[in-house]
Amino acid sequence: MDWRLVLAVNITLYVISWILIKVIVKRLPWRAQALSLQFLICALIVSLYGVATDNFHFSMAALWPMLIGFFVAFGAYCQWQAIDLSMSRTALFAPLASGWAIILASIVLGEIAEWNIKLEVGIVTSFFAIFLFLWP
Repeated sequence: MDWRLVLAVNITLYVISWILIKVIVKRLPWRAQALSLQFLICALIVSLYGVATDNFHFSMAALWPMLIGFFVAFGAYCQWQAIDLSMSRTALFAPLASGWAIILASIVLGEIAEWNIKLEVGIVTSFFAIFLFLWP
């Protein structure tokens, strides 16, 4: 199969999927449901494309990205629900998400073994620089 044909099919599917997503999302009343439906539609389109091109192989290696995608979609849904509940609380606690990411990367991925004194000083300096912006 010629690479130009594959490229044309990919571009066509991409454009059609985004048009369908925009049409469907505009008709839904809540952003959280619209976002969840967008993740579902993208997963279905990718699955159908994989089946059509005979590249869809379900295995344990494919299960991990699917599981991660599910948690990303669920996290996005929860974030939109939180924004709908209270915008001020979301704005207050949203910056803590990057702190959790650093903590989880250090513990789960073992990145703390790569830390050195320069990195630790940089983290502390960056953390205290936040308060300099708040100082009148």
